[in-house]
Amino acid sequence: MALCDSFLPHGTYVLLNAKGGTALDMTSKRHVEGHDLHSELNQRWKFINTGNGWAIRNGRDSNDGEPLYLSIKGQLKEGTEIVGSTVPISWYVYSVDGALRITWPNTDYVFDLRDWGDSAPGTKVQLVRLKPGEPCQLWYFSRIVEPDQLDGTAPSASFAILHMNGKIALELENTGRRRVKHGILHKQESQQWRMTPSADGEVIQACRKSLNGKPLYLTVQGPAQQDACIVASPYPVSWRVERCKAKDGKATIRIFWQKTNLVISSQNMSEDMEDVVLADCDDTLLSQWDAVPV
Repeated sequence: MALCDSFLPHGTYVLLNAKGGTALDMTSKRHVEGHDLHSELNQRWKFINTGNGWAIRNGRDSNDGEPLYLSIKGQLKEGTEIVGSTVPISWYVYSVDGALRITWPNTDYVFDLRDWGDSAPGTKVQLVRLKPGEPCQLWYFSRIVEPDQLDGTAPSASFAILHMNGKIALELENTGRRRVKHGILHKQESQQWRMTPSADGEVIQACRKSLNGKPLYLTVQGPAQQDACIVASPYPVSWRVERCKAKDGKATIRIFWQKTNLVISSQNMSEDMEDVVLADCDDTLLSQWDAVPV
């Protein structure tokens, strides 16, 4: 199915390779590569309907202030490098099993993370012939919510995100205010969070700000994959928050990374200040939380 507003509303996105898990990133030299996710401007992409396809614009402009778009270096052939250009190309974009396939028009050349989806930072993105079912040629998309888009939306009341064992909660570490761990429940500011609806999920904001006074939001460090650490960042992303009931009837939430079965999970429920990570969703308590008003 071709790209359309029904499954990809207009907005700004990060694109994560379905094999390597790294984010589509444009470097200062206009190379397009896979890098660990940080959601800053050079990893943000806008899809613009051209009438014949979709121009894909980077969030960062050229040094001269001109928009930069995804294009190719040299002639169209197997292994042609994807680069940034001030001249937009109309790409064909398709939805495939919840991910995107980006194709040169009227050909079977598709975006591909080189070396079969190598997750090493700096791996080039290229055009190669379509290999159906190959995940290194597919890209998961997660909508970025700009901070000014949240201004008109009232955030929820403050919550502690309490683990279902009833003793520990998500906590923003004070030193650096980057790492998110679980600590013994105390409901002070470092354990307070707000959930704000966005176009395709919920943004989770820390009540404690960064050391330079900026808002902080839950995201992941590096590729969105099994065991990726949960961290706080000035750049908000949308999570899918699933509300349900545990076997004992208590209300629970699971917090999913968009378009995946990965949820926020605790590595070790019994110890204070352990890392909180992404993990495959299962029926254990490790991935179940409760939002407790504070």
